[in-house]
Amino acid sequence: HAGVGLLILDVMPINGSLHWIVIIIRSSINYPTVHGKLTHDQLENRVQAFIQHEYDVLLCTTIIETGIDMPDTNTLIIHDANRLGLAQLYQIRGRVGRSNKIAYAYMMYEPRKLLTEEAEKRLETIKEFNELGSGFKIAMRDLSIRGSGDLLGEEQSGFVESVGLDMYLKILNEEIQSISSLPEESLDRSLATPLVSRTISKSYIENEDVRIEIHKKIDRLKNLKELQDLEGELLDRFGEVEEELELYMYEKLMKSYCKCLGIYKIDMTNRRYFDFIFTEEKTNQMDGNFLFTEMLKYSFLKLIYKKGEIHILLEVQGRKKIEYFKEICNYFKDIENC
Repeated sequence: HAGVGLLILDVMPINGSLHWIVIIIRSSINYPTVHGKLTHDQLENRVQAFIQHEYDVLLCTTIIETGIDMPDTNTLIIHDANRLGLAQLYQIRGRVGRSNKIAYAYMMYEPRKLLTEEAEKRLETIKEFNELGSGFKIAMRDLSIRGSGDLLGEEQSGFVESVGLDMYLKILNEEIQSISSLPEESLDRSLATPLVSRTISKSYIENEDVRIEIHKKIDRLKNLKELQDLEGELLDRFGEVEEELELYMYEKLMKSYCKCLGIYKIDMTNRRYFDFIFTEEKTNQMDGNFLFTEMLKYSFLKLIYKKGEIHILLEVQGRKKIEYFKEICNYFKDIENC
C-alpha cells in the first residue's frame, strides 16, 4: 500500500517456517525481526532503522504492542489473530493509522481453523469498533465476553457472560445497597446466597442475547402471576421448561417475596427445615391469626413465635426442591397483603 508494514506473530517461528514469510524472503523485501530475546540496544536499533525507512517490513512478535510510535507504518498483518486477547488486538491495531496515511489492518487465521466462540467474538468486536475513540466500547465488550472476575479474589474471569453485564452490575449494586443500608448486626447472607444454579443452558436457549433477556425477566419477578406468565412464554418459545430453570425462577421469586414481607433471614442450619424469620418490626405489624389460618392449606408449613419474631418453618427433608419452593411461594402469595 505504498508504505511500510508490520507483520505480527504471537511467537517468532524458527527457520522462517511460515509460508508467507518465505514469500517475503523470495521477493527480496528487506526486513528485520524484533522479539523478546533481543537486547535493549538490538531492539532499539532495529525499530529505529525501520522507522527511518531502512527496511520495508518489520517482522515482530507482540512486543511492539505499546510504547512505539511509527507514524509512517500503514499496513499491519497479524498472524493467528485468534490467539490474541481483545486488548492486545486493539493495542496492536493502534500501531498503524497514526498519521494522515490511510491504514490497513489484517487479522489472519488458518482457513480451516475451528475458532472458539470467544475467539470469534473477539475478532467480530475488533472488526465492529474501528472508529477513533472506541477503546472504552471494546473494553466493555471484553468485560462481557470474559467476565469481570472476583472483586477481592484471584480469578480474572467470572460469570458475566451467563447473566449479562447489565444484570451483573444490577446484582452487584443490590448487594452494595443492602450492605450499606443495614446495620452490621442485621446483615445475613442467606437472602443473597444462591440455593440453585442461576444459569440458563445453551441447549435450551442457544442465543446469548435471548438468554440475557430471560435472566432480566427472572430478576424482575415480583409475584406468582408474573412467574406463571414467564413459564408460559418459555414453553411457547422453547418447549418444556427445564427443571433447573424452573428452580431458578422459583428461588428468585421466593427471595423477592422475602424482601417484600420483611423476612430478613432464611436459617438453613436444620436439615429438616428452612426457617424464614421476620424482622421484629414486621412481626409487630403482622396479623398472626391470618398467617395461621392461611397456613392450614399447606401440609409442610409451621408457624412459631420466638424471641419477639415470627418464624415460618418449611419442611424440606425428603422432598424435591421444586415442591417446597412452589409451596412457600404459594403461601407467600396468600399472605403478601397481610
